[in-house]
Amino acid sequence: MNSKKINTKDSIKGKQFLQYHKQIALGLIFITFTSCSDKNDSDGNDKWTKLPIIAFNSTDSQGNTVVTCDYSLVKDTIDFELSSLLSDFDVIGLSNQDEALITEGNTTVSEKYLGIYVSQLSEYKLFSRKGDFITNISSKGQGVNEFSISIYDSYIDEIANRVYLLPMVTNKILVSDLQGNMQDPIQLPYTVPKGRIIVNTSEKEVTVMVLPFKESTLSVVWKQDFEGNIIQEIPAQQFAVQPDYSNEIDCGQNTTAMSFSIFHWDATIDTLYRYNEIKNGLSPVFTVRFPDTPLQHEYIELPHYYLIRMIPENQSVHYPLICIDKKTLRGAFVRLNADFLGGIRGAYWIDFKRGYYIINNYAYNLKEEIENKLKDQHLDQSHRDRLELINNNITEESNNIFFIGRLRTDMISSFAVHDINIYLQETLPERETPSKVSTPAITLDDDRVYGVKMDDLKEIRITGSPKGDFKEYFKTNNIYKDWSDNDKKEVGLTFVIEKDGSASNVKVNKSSENEKLDKEAVRLIQNMEFSPAIHLETGKPVRSRFAMPVFFPPQE
Repeated sequence: MNSKKINTKDSIKGKQFLQYHKQIALGLIFITFTSCSDKNDSDGNDKWTKLPIIAFNSTDSQGNTVVTCDYSLVKDTIDFELSSLLSDFDVIGLSNQDEALITEGNTTVSEKYLGIYVSQLSEYKLFSRKGDFITNISSKGQGVNEFSISIYDSYIDEIANRVYLLPMVTNKILVSDLQGNMQDPIQLPYTVPKGRIIVNTSEKEVTVMVLPFKESTLSVVWKQDFEGNIIQEIPAQQFAVQPDYSNEIDCGQNTTAMSFSIFHWDATIDTLYRYNEIKNGLSPVFTVRFPDTPLQHEYIELPHYYLIRMIPENQSVHYPLICIDKKTLRGAFVRLNADFLGGIRGAYWIDFKRGYYIINNYAYNLKEEIENKLKDQHLDQSHRDRLELINNNITEESNNIFFIGRLRTDMISSFAVHDINIYLQETLPERETPSKVSTPAITLDDDRVYGVKMDDLKEIRITGSPKGDFKEYFKTNNIYKDWSDNDKKEVGLTFVIEKDGSASNVKVNKSSENEKLDKEAVRLIQNMEFSPAIHLETGKPVRSRFAMPVFFPPQE
């Protein structure tokens, strides 16, 4: 497929950097923002210097200095601009060819590649950092180079031309080259229930961190060679938890020291540790103290900050983040936003992994957020230009769009646009691009897709959604109607209700973790009849976005 690259320049003063006279469909977008340095945000930003101290230092019995956040002192909420946290920023639209399509996924980033494990598809997909699809790696199965459940972690070594995949519950690391050709796996001395890896290909060594289970996991961290021989290890002992796969392990690798923590599904007092390879030990460095019952949370260590991600019961919102400055111990709840893109936030789940900030956005959700931001009359023109560039290139066929930023390691940064690279794979017939986003008059040929949100509901009426008794429909047509009531499953789906009442663009946004049930849920929705939304002014049917769950067994 033909592609072309367009380069434009922008001054630090934020002058308008782009004027387009063509409407271009997003096959692939790659935008890079680079920073320069001239100020200290931690010391010079009034918002931080005015915040209260919410943590204190103490020394444990082993002489380790531990920072403790007092949750009762966290009162303030501030906007935390990504320009003070990152040294560069990419907006990457993934290729929209069939084999490249993804949903949510566990993502690993390197200098030139993206590795994404898509749980709904049970596929590990490799992309370039420009969004080009390269290949699928390994597959689900029982073969020597296959995984039985899923991929829990991966590591990309560009210099060695290798991708390393660590399945969930495994005794081996799967190995492939960057072209998708499987190599001999690396055998592990122990079975890993959930783990994280760092691979040194040149030295043929692997460091493994695992979720340690009581009575079955001997070591929580170990270093081994490629032949499976242990070089050094840390006994599980005090770190071991009751066997429960709801718990998670994290070692963000966002600093020079390798951090280690366990996310406990049943909220408890816990600690963030650092791995000391020389001393072969885990040293405590950070924890949080709750005034009453502990709340569900997890830790993230960045070069200059500790983050506590609170896990609310409603997981369809941005997860609350507490940020503590390591130097001053001042902090607050923070809202991370891309200030150089007008302050948009993107998808609600943010990853900080191996020195990168990562957000995987559904294209249509990002488009809704951008269009809402473009209604702001006070939006800076340079920010408007960047948002319109992205927005005008998102279509219903667009694949997911990634925000990726490299975490800065110094304390001095001033973020400014320096260079933009745009890679296109498909183009529509040439036509003028409007300078501002506007809503065209509704006609029978209008292709706008309305969302179920406040602004759109002022224009449309949702008239009944599923036609007839949809519970009876699911009970009658579900080929798994006798699914065990002791193993209940739910599949969440989003789709577009067309003007004729049919469903299109059916996508799984909450998997049952069972591929056959996910596929059946999609089939059921595709075959359902719906009442289309009606435009209030014209009385005509219009296209609208909808979401609903499918349950196994069907609800009564």
